Amino acid sequence: TTGPLVLTAFLALISLLMPGAAPAEGPASRLNSDTIRVLAVHAYSEEYPWTARQHDGFVETLSRRLPRNIAIKTEYLDTKRRRLEPEYAQDFAAFLRVKYDGYRPDAIYVTDDDALRFAQEHLRSLFVDVPVFFSGVNDLGQLERIDRDLVTGVFEQKRLGPNLELIRALFGRLDRVAIVGDGSSTYRALAQDLHRALDAVPEVSARFLVSGKLEMIVDALREEPNDPVVLSTLGAVTDQAGKGVPLPQIIAAVVGAGPRVILSLEDAYMYDGVLGGFVTSGLAQGAAAATLMAAYLDGMPVRDLPPRANSPNEYLFNDRALEAMELVLPDEIAQKARLINLRETWVERHRALIQVLILLLAAAFAGAVLAYLWMLRSKNRLLVLQGQRLARSEQSRARERQLLQEVERLSGTGGWQLDLHSNELMWSPETFRIHEVDADYVPTVDDAIEFYLPADRNRISAAIETCLKDGTPWDLELVIVTSKGKARAVRALGEPVYKDGMVAKLRGSFQDITERKLVEQQLEDARLEAERASRAKSQFLAAMSHELRTPLNAIIGFASIIGQSNAQSVVNAKHREYADDIRSSGEHLLSLINGILDISTIEAGGQRLSLEAVRADRVLHDCLGIVAANAEEKGIELSATGDADPVTLRADRRALRQILLNLLSNALKFTPSGGRVQALLEETPDSIVYRVVDTGPGIDKNKVLSVTEPFARASQDPYNTVEGWGLGLAITNALVESHGGRLEIDSVPGVGTTVSVTLPKDVSEAALVTGT
Repeated sequence: TTGPLVLTAFLALISLLMPGAAPAEGPASRLNSDTIRVLAVHAYSEEYPWTARQHDGFVETLSRRLPRNIAIKTEYLDTKRRRLEPEYAQDFAAFLRVKYDGYRPDAIYVTDDDALRFAQEHLRSLFVDVPVFFSGVNDLGQLERIDRDLVTGVFEQKRLGPNLELIRALFGRLDRVAIVGDGSSTYRALAQDLHRALDAVPEVSARFLVSGKLEMIVDALREEPNDPVVLSTLGAVTDQAGKGVPLPQIIAAVVGAGPRVILSLEDAYMYDGVLGGFVTSGLAQGAAAATLMAAYLDGMPVRDLPPRANSPNEYLFNDRALEAMELVLPDEIAQKARLINLRETWVERHRALIQVLILLLAAAFAGAVLAYLWMLRSKNRLLVLQGQRLARSEQSRARERQLLQEVERLSGTGGWQLDLHSNELMWSPETFRIHEVDADYVPTVDDAIEFYLPADRNRISAAIETCLKDGTPWDLELVIVTSKGKARAVRALGEPVYKDGMVAKLRGSFQDITERKLVEQQLEDARLEAERASRAKSQFLAAMSHELRTPLNAIIGFASIIGQSNAQSVVNAKHREYADDIRSSGEHLLSLINGILDISTIEAGGQRLSLEAVRADRVLHDCLGIVAANAEEKGIELSATGDADPVTLRADRRALRQILLNLLSNALKFTPSGGRVQALLEETPDSIVYRVVDTGPGIDKNKVLSVTEPFARASQDPYNTVEGWGLGLAITNALVESHGGRLEIDSVPGVGTTVSVTLPKDVSEAALVTGT
């Protein structure tokens, strides 16, 4: 203890021997001077990264905020190497009293907890009524102890919670974590916050590896499994001899203790091997303190500048560590994170190759220069010839301009350009002609807008605003009224022209499409007329079929009565045969008329679905029972397979029966005796599928797509004995589509045909009318 006492006595003696200093200037006079005087007292040494970052952020921000000269004097307590004990604090205060005798700062800036305590206990008495601004202070208890009229600043909160959530987001789980600290006063101020953050996640098991000795921390880490490690405070770590260890050496030892993910709560620990995390930012801390001081120096009382308890932290990551661990940050963190030690670029990885290429290019360039000098003499001889070619080129361009004008006239397309800087609007000759203005007319933006109909002015104005905002081009069909009062349909196109990243001009084309729009209207009228004619045809066929069906039913009925009468009621057996022919022909014709009536009704939009909950399996079973006798008569094996569980869908029961009967009847009709017809029912989450498989003759590939058209048949053989009019599949397809389903045909000639019908389990109300 002799050394500090001697130093104190020596400094006191010097102060007595020094001539009297000028009295300190008052706060008001200093605030009005051209130079601002600031005394900065840092808790740690000058080379300590956290201190350097705070100081840099403070100086840069204060210099930017204040347009006056700033003179900063800086002192370092260096409490990472020597604890701030009362005797040491008194000696340092005595040193400052001598060194700064006669000096009065306008404001004092201190960093970290030790410096704030030193300011409270000593600087306040050395520099009476000089306000103190702090940053990097962990002890929130200072909020209750500081004089709010003269002390304010920014607290530092090393937040463990976001880093725990980061570990969970990166690895999907979080069971164990190790917290490393140096046991210093800064760590003790932080410990309560660490435990509070861990209490919020009780499922996480945490081990605290806290020691002022580097060897003990490394040994403890080697005994731990490879769990994530979070670095809290490490600046006060020493070696076995009690000598302070530089921070890079501390981090290197922690990283070398084993492969693991290492996160940090402070940006000063971002060395190789440390991934990063939600860290305290020294630059942001210093900048925040400088902002408060600048406000005070601009005239705001300290009491009106309350301390900031919310620490200005940030997400900071070592990009090369992310690459080495093959980790991808969550999007919400990646968007606001700052990356350091960026991974190697392609240029950095191939630096040697690029250097060789540069040398080769330099040699090539030197050779090119020599060749250029040699060719320069020849070039001079060609100048006359080039002049002649230039004259011919000018003539050619004149002809091209004339040709362009002729093409504009023939196509009815003109051009335009608007300079946004000068607001000058240029039109090509054809644009003048379309607007029917004189050649000496000077177009302006306001006049050009007036040519459009009122309803179209808003559209073109909105298109221009959108283009200026995000560069979106436009292509609009509008109507203008020419200067002679004629209405013309035009197509207006425009796009931005950029210069230095900003929209400098707008340009585009202007086409007269009046004749085209007239033709389009005529075509639309013709289409509507054709649709009306088609509907009239369908309605006529439906009415005609209905009228024919009534007498045919009578003919068939009377023929049946005659055919069923006994022999005495007919003239002879020949009459009986005629009656059978009449009935057979009438039934055949009635079948055709019924098909035509169904098709006509569907096309006319007259057939509506009656939707209800239907058991798909029962409908199939009923239909199989109806055609079973026909299959037995023809000697065809008829079978069905499907899920034993009930299958329900929302459909029209009558239409569903007609679909299945048509498919089964078709299969039986075209399957020869001894063949096989199989019906299958399948269920998917959203639909049901009916399949009818037969062993008939099959259908050629070029006829598969046409068999669902009315009156289309798979066979064009006039001697084919299979009866039918080609309406069954057309009606079936229309009914399937009306349910929002689809009909598919897979056929192999000589092998057989599979017809699949896929129906949704719940038909939308938009499909209630068939054909929609």
